[in-house]
Amino acid sequence: MKTRNDKQYQMKKREILKGFSEMIAEFGLENISIAKLAKHLEIPPSLIIYYFKNRDILIDEMVSYVLERCLEMSYPGIDKEINDPSRQLEAYLDTLFDPSQSPEEAKSESKVFFTCRNLALRDEMTKLKFQSYQKKILSLMEEDLNYFLQLGIISATDVGEAAILLYSLLNGLDDFSDFITEKETSQIAAESSKRLYKSYLGIKEQK
Repeated sequence: MKTRNDKQYQMKKREILKGFSEMIAEFGLENISIAKLAKHLEIPPSLIIYYFKNRDILIDEMVSYVLERCLEMSYPGIDKEINDPSRQLEAYLDTLFDPSQSPEEAKSESKVFFTCRNLALRDEMTKLKFQSYQKKILSLMEEDLNYFLQLGIISATDVGEAAILLYSLLNGLDDFSDFITEKETSQIAAESSKRLYKSYLGIKEQK
């Protein structure tokens, strides 16, 4: 009998969650039943019930899966293959503030992310998952910003505050860009946000 720790068992669950996430991105959560998901995955509905018991549990575990995936894809961290710390910081900010560098898979995942975020507005358990996700992102940002602070690349000494500002700017930029059809306008917003943040960090723009 398969257990929750069995590798094959967990792999099959992730395969179902991946398919569920893909369908949500295309059709929306409310339009997907276990029967439709089973048809999409070409498996019997009973197999989905075996792994998730019911649709509510499937949705709950899907939220955890999506947040894990978004953390992996939306926050690349510092590229340590770049030797020069100043260039590391420049590349770090370029990646975060340039939506065109996000892989197509990440853009699809973001649609599901916002579906999950809407759930968090009316479900306390989902809200707690998002709060945990937010804390993880902020912790990673603090760690990376402290790295640059210790090297003397930035002058902003409160890395906690710096992480909160960075997180807020990026979320605001995402919300703004979602409703902008002109790529140039979106790019202006991204560049302006990045300049603002670099000024806060004490980084002088090179002429």
